[in-house]
Amino acid sequence: MSERSQAAEERFRAAVRQLNTGSYADSVALGSLLASVQGDAAYELAAREELAPRAGELDLHLNGESIVNHTANAAAFGVFVKRIADGVKVIARDALGLRSMHSDLMVEPGPGSVRVLFKTPDPVLPGSLDHDDTAGVWSDPNRQSMALLRVSQMLALADPDSEGESTMDALVSSIPAAARVPLLEAVTSVTQQDWSLTGEFRQRGLGIQPIALSSGGARRLRSALGVRERETRPLTLTGRFDGHRRARSVCWFIDEVTGRTITAVVPTPDLMHAVAELSRDDNQRVRAIFSVTTSIGAGGRETGRKSYLLEDVTELSPSSTPLI
Repeated sequence: MSERSQAAEERFRAAVRQLNTGSYADSVALGSLLASVQGDAAYELAAREELAPRAGELDLHLNGESIVNHTANAAAFGVFVKRIADGVKVIARDALGLRSMHSDLMVEPGPGSVRVLFKTPDPVLPGSLDHDDTAGVWSDPNRQSMALLRVSQMLALADPDSEGESTMDALVSSIPAAARVPLLEAVTSVTQQDWSLTGEFRQRGLGIQPIALSSGGARRLRSALGVRERETRPLTLTGRFDGHRRARSVCWFIDEVTGRTITAVVPTPDLMHAVAELSRDDNQRVRAIFSVTTSIGAGGRETGRKSYLLEDVTELSPSSTPLI
C-alpha cells in the first residue's frame, strides 16, 4: 500500500471512530460513510476493525460430519468450551504474575450451525466513556483479551496450508506449560469428533484474526501442544522485513548476513505495529531478537523445523555494523 493510500485509510478510520458515538445523527452519518466504501475489501475490513467490540471476542463455528441438524455431542462440546476457558485463564494469570485468578470469560451461543462465542469482560464500565474511546486504544486490565488472542493465533496458524504454520512450535512454547494441558484437552475433543473450526477473533485496537482450522490442522495443533521437550534459545539478527500479515500475526525477515528469509510469529499488537512501521521502507535495516524453538525427540535429538517468534525489534542506521 502506498503512503497516499495509507494516509487515506487512516483518515477513513479516524472518521469512523469519530462517528461511532451511538447518537442518532452520528449513526446516520456513519451509515452513509460505510455505504460509500461498500465493495472495497480493504476499507470494509478497516471499518470492521474500528467497529469491533472493545472486549475481545472469539467467534467459532464447528463443522463436520458429526454435526447434524445444528447439533453436536454435548460432552465433547462441553469439554471444548471449558478447557478453552481454562487455558485463557492460565495465560492471563501468568501474564499478571498471579498465583490464582477468577475467570469471568463469558460464552454465548450463536445462530447457525453449532456456534460458540467467547467474550472477555468489557474493559470500560457500562455506560461510560474514557480516553480509550476517543484515542482509539483499548486497555485490557486483566489481560484476558490478549490471552484469548494468543489462543486464536494458535487456532489460526495450525492448519498445514496456513501462512506462518512453521511458527506453531514457537507460539506454543510462548504460553505457560500449565495452559497447554487444558488447551490440549480442548483440541483433543475436536480431533475425536473430527470437527473443523471457522470463525474469527475481533477486538478494537487488536484487529480481526480470521480462523480456518481443518481436522488435519487440529491434529497438528494437538501434536504441538503435546510435545513436552523443547529447546528455546534467543537469536539476534540484523536485516530487514520482507512483508507481514497482520491478520495472520506473522512477518517475514531477511537476514542480511546469510540472505535467508525467516517466517516468524508476531505475538502482540504493539510488535505488529512496529513491524508495519519498519516495513514501509524496503531498505530500512533493523535489529531483530527472536526466540527460536526446536522440538527435542528421543535421545535428545532435534526433530522437525525450527520455529521463530519475534521478541523485539530496533531500527538501525544504514551505517551500523551487521551481526556476524
